[in-house]
Amino acid sequence: MRRVSLLLLLIILTTQSLAAAEGSGLPASANTSGKGVIVTGPDPYNFEKTKPINGMISIRVNNKGDRGSPLQNIDEILVKAKFSTDASEYEETITEPMVNQINGRDPTWFGVVYNQKMLGDTKTGTSNLPEMEPDIALWGWAEVYKDGKLIQTRVPAHVKVMGKAPLKGVKLQVGVEGQTLPNTADGYIHIQWPEVDQLVMPKKQQKTREWLGWSGLILINLWFGWLAVKEPLVETLEDTSE
Repeated sequence: MRRVSLLLLLIILTTQSLAAAEGSGLPASANTSGKGVIVTGPDPYNFEKTKPINGMISIRVNNKGDRGSPLQNIDEILVKAKFSTDASEYEETITEPMVNQINGRDPTWFGVVYNQKMLGDTKTGTSNLPEMEPDIALWGWAEVYKDGKLIQTRVPAHVKVMGKAPLKGVKLQVGVEGQTLPNTADGYIHIQWPEVDQLVMPKKQQKTREWLGWSGLILINLWFGWLAVKEPLVETLEDTSE
């Protein structure tokens, strides 16, 4: 009985540890600054037609994991961007995750996802850009200022952080799909900074979660293995006593 109680206790503790790890999430961050480009013209994905910008973007996210309901452990996002074109200065802030894509078609993974293939032929996102696997991808609702004046709240925004090709760097999209951004030349903002100055991914937390997951599976297998051995032994003893 003591062994049974110990195994049950270990399984319970492991389950609680997994829940705690899931609840705390996997934080990541990135930032960059300096020169970049902004897409111009009717096609927001045409990087053959751009103008220079200068600015910065800071990204802090916490991926709370896959869930059955968007009401559970909502992902956390804090993005701040400032940049200037040849004509205006912009400031953008994203703090609210986009739980469901505004186009009703593509997933947002409740706001934040890491190392997920998208775009190109993946049938996730636009096919006008090559397939890529961003280190960090996020979807949220942005607040946009132009020359110090608020021009839009709750405009759909998308950020991708790529440490490698294609389109290496940080990309910021605002009002590209589903909702036009007013008081801008083309009704949208699509910026690319070509480099990532700093990128911190949740390797330690991910390894901890994987270890806890494997530990839980091992304990459960040991528990059922012990039951499988115990049951024939009990039946044998009962037959002997008769």
